[in-house]
Amino acid sequence: MKNMKIDPENLKLAMRNWTTGVCILCVQHECYHHGMTVNSFSSVSLDPPLITVTLQNDSHTRSLVNSSGFFSISILNSSQQIIAEIFSQKVRAEKDRFKDIKTVELPEGMKAIQDALSILVCKVYNPVVFQNSTLYIAEVMRILDGTNEKPLVYHNREYKNL
Repeated sequence: MKNMKIDPENLKLAMRNWTTGVCILCVQHECYHHGMTVNSFSSVSLDPPLITVTLQNDSHTRSLVNSSGFFSISILNSSQQIIAEIFSQKVRAEKDRFKDIKTVELPEGMKAIQDALSILVCKVYNPVVFQNSTLYIAEVMRILDGTNEKPLVYHNREYKNL
């Protein structure tokens, strides 16, 4: 092993070795629904029930989460790779990513992905702003149990199945 300079590009290269699950963050604000694929998601605490998710500061999703204060997380199963791909595209805000995607309408107002492994309804607890991104610590308000499939995972810039 060799030492590498600590910079954004080398950190990206190193982090490609980290395997993660794949989820869709959905947010609703003023009747507008939006979602994006995230893999910077993690459990923080069981009591209180807290999770984290990180969003780029210049993202449309971040501004909607800041305005709404609530979001849902749909943990995708191995048959939902196409959904992850659709929601990971950089598209104009007015394009409806939910078109032709089976969703669940949650009482809190936002959508979630139907047939996800689990759905978490979250309330922003504490945002921590960094230079390029914001780490959201969020309280899990409700959990919906979904399918019993295998998870979709992401490793080295590729979706994989277990």
